[in-house]
Amino acid sequence: MGKEVKKEAFVSIYDTVKDTVSISTFCQMFELARSTFYRWKKQDHQPKQQVLIDLISSLCESHQYTYGYRKITALLQKEMNINHKTVQRIMQTYGLQCRVKVKKRK
Repeated sequence: MGKEVKKEAFVSIYDTVKDTVSISTFCQMFELARSTFYRWKKQDHQPKQQVLIDLISSLCESHQYTYGYRKITALLQKEMNINHKTVQRIMQTYGLQCRVKVKKRK
């Protein structure tokens, strides 16, 4: 298959013809492994991740970056079920870590 077709396009093409063609046949037509197709399909859930990123960044901004991942997780778990590792990974990736006050020496 090479780089002629992007992942998202390939998955969307399959979604349009999935009633008539099986995944095995579809992947054979494009000379693509089924495991690759399933991996691409799984990676297609980025909009859900983007919603989490927006929620976490808005919470961090509203609290002036004083809350760490534990407190942000606790706030988010009031609304939805989310793992603390997911919150921590997103905060590290996008630089949303809490700012630590430096103690002054006397």
